[in-house]
Amino acid sequence: MASKENYIQNIRNARTHQLKWVNQIKLMVSGVSNEKDAVPVNQSDSDFSRWLYEEAMVFSTSNAKSVIDEMIELHTNCYDIYLKIYATLFAGKSGGLMGVFGSKKASASDLKLAQNYYEELLPVSDSLLKRLRAFESVMLATPQTKFDELIVAPAPEAPAAPKPEATGTKQKLYFRGQLIEG
Repeated sequence: MASKENYIQNIRNARTHQLKWVNQIKLMVSGVSNEKDAVPVNQSDSDFSRWLYEEAMVFSTSNAKSVIDEMIELHTNCYDIYLKIYATLFAGKSGGLMGVFGSKKASASDLKLAQNYYEELLPVSDSLLKRLRAFESVMLATPQTKFDELIVAPAPEAPAAPKPEATGTKQKLYFRGQLIEG
């Protein structure tokens, strides 16, 4: 029964990640935070994306496919809007020595434009959270046997290979097929 419980908990964690993501953007557009790396620019680097494309996809062939497709579309729309915010607040804002030690603050007009984009982001994110709740409802109604079929338990760890004895000769070590030490 643990696989279903863990999966449901991960759905709830994904909701928390999305809320934190939106709140971090709120700090950015309000001028409280000017950390350009606080929110990943690449969509696939966000915690919600990792959950969506790794865990949620397990059920993309079942009765939850349409909900997952809608979540993907809404998440992509959220990131499209965020990229507008990012470009408004950070594109071309650093230079010279200030670029090394910090970035210049966004102008009042840039903050206002970013806030407008943020207001555009909120209903899209709310729709995403609604779809996520619908997905959770579907998963709660899904029998444990379906989870047992679709979620593969992690393989037990293989025993560690014995360490070569020190014989005075170097062991051949390979990285991506190339000899790096020998």
